[in-house]
Amino acid sequence: MKYSFSDAYNGGRTVDPRNINPDPPPYGSVNYINGYIAAQPLGGRATIDPNTGIISGVAPPQGDYIVCVEIQEFRAGKQISIHRKDFIINVSSCDVAGAALKPGYTSCDGFSYTFQNLNNSPLNKTFLWEFGDGTTSIDTMPTHQFSDTGIYNVKLTVNAGDPDCGETAVSQIKVYPGFFPDFSYSECENNPTKFKDRTTTRYGVVNYWSWSFGEEGATNDTSHARNPVYTYPTTGQKAITFVAGNSKGCVDTVNRDIKVLGNAFAGRDTTVVVGQSLQLQASDGSRFSWIPATDLSNATIQNPIGLYSGNYDSIRYKVLIFNDPNCSDSAFITVHIFKTAPQIFVPSAFTPNGDGKNDVFRPVAAGIARFEYFRVFNRWGQLVFSAANDKEGWDGKIKGKEQPSGTFVWMVKGVDYLGKPFFTKGTVLLIR
Repeated sequence: MKYSFSDAYNGGRTVDPRNINPDPPPYGSVNYINGYIAAQPLGGRATIDPNTGIISGVAPPQGDYIVCVEIQEFRAGKQISIHRKDFIINVSSCDVAGAALKPGYTSCDGFSYTFQNLNNSPLNKTFLWEFGDGTTSIDTMPTHQFSDTGIYNVKLTVNAGDPDCGETAVSQIKVYPGFFPDFSYSECENNPTKFKDRTTTRYGVVNYWSWSFGEEGATNDTSHARNPVYTYPTTGQKAITFVAGNSKGCVDTVNRDIKVLGNAFAGRDTTVVVGQSLQLQASDGSRFSWIPATDLSNATIQNPIGLYSGNYDSIRYKVLIFNDPNCSDSAFITVHIFKTAPQIFVPSAFTPNGDGKNDVFRPVAAGIARFEYFRVFNRWGQLVFSAANDKEGWDGKIKGKEQPSGTFVWMVKGVDYLGKPFFTKGTVLLIR
C-alpha cells in the first residue's frame, strides 16, 4: 500500500466543501483556494505518511477542510488498483484538561490563601488539592488557612485516576504575614522632596524598593534607593508609586498622590483706605500663621480678611506656610493705609534717567476696587502710554525712543470699593 494526498472530487462547492446531493458522475476535481492545493490540503505543515497513511503535523486555522487520500495497492511490485477517499476535517480550538499553577505564591497579609487552577478547561471534572501541611481539598477554588509560617509545597491533581485526562501541577507558597509597605515625604519650597520608607515586616527584612515619582515626561523620576531624594521641576499633583519587598518574597505596592507646591507667596504690596476691607491670600499649604495678627479676621487660615481703622500708616505681614510638621516657608506683604476717601494718587513729575529713583511714572490706587485705565498723552494729543492696572507705568519712551523734558497730560479711571466710579486727570513733568 502507498498513501498520498490527491485531488478531491468536486461534489461540493468551493466555499462549502460539504457534499450535499451530488450530481451523478463523472466528477471533476475540487478547485482549492487561499493557497491550499491537492497535495497540501491542510497547508504545508501537515503531511501524510506514505507507508501508514497517518496524517500528522500542525493544523491550519479553524475551519472545514476537504482532504482526499489516494491509496495505491500493489502485488508483486505491480500496481493493481487505486482508490480515493474524500473526507472533511473540521479544525477547531482545542480544550485540553490540565492543571496549571503559578511558579510561586506568597501570603504576606495573613495565613489564608485562595488557590485557583489556571487551566479553566471544561474537561476538568475533579480537583484534588494538597497543601503541604497534611490537609487536602476537593473544591474547585479552595481557600486554605495555614497554621504557621513557612514554605509549603502545593499540589493540584485534575481528574485523578483518569489515564487520559488526568494531570498534576506542583508549586510553592511562602506564608509570612505581617508585611505592610508605607512611606512618608517632606516637601519644602525650593528644596528637594525627601521620601522615607516606612515599610514594616514581621518576618525577614525589607530589601527591595522601587519608586516612581510621577513627573510626567521625565525619564529620571525613578529610584531604587530606600530613602530617595527627588527635585521636582514642576509643581502640582504627583502620583507616587512605591513598591517594596522583603527577603521572604513579599512584594506590595502603595499608590499615593502628593501635592508639590511652588514658592511661598502672600500677594503684592497693596494700599487701602480707612474702612476698606482687604482679602489676603497666601499660596497653598496645610497650615498658616500670619504675623502679626493685627486687624485680621483669622490669623491661622490661608485667606484672612483685614479691616483697618487708620491707627497706623502701614503694616507688614509675614505668613508662615506649613507643608508638613517639619517643613515651612514664609512670605511677606505690606499694606499701606490712607486716611482719605478712595483716591488714585499720581506724581507731578518723574526723572527717567536710570538711577533707580523715580524712573517710572505710575499711579497709586487707594480704596479702588477696579482699575479701568491709566493713559498718558503728549502736547499734540498723541497717546504715548496706556495700562489697565496701577502696577505698570510709563518709562518716558515712545516706541523705545526717549522723550525730551516736557509736560504730559494723564487720565485715570476706576471704581472704588463702594462701587462708585472714580475719574481724574492732570499733568506730569518729565525731567531729563
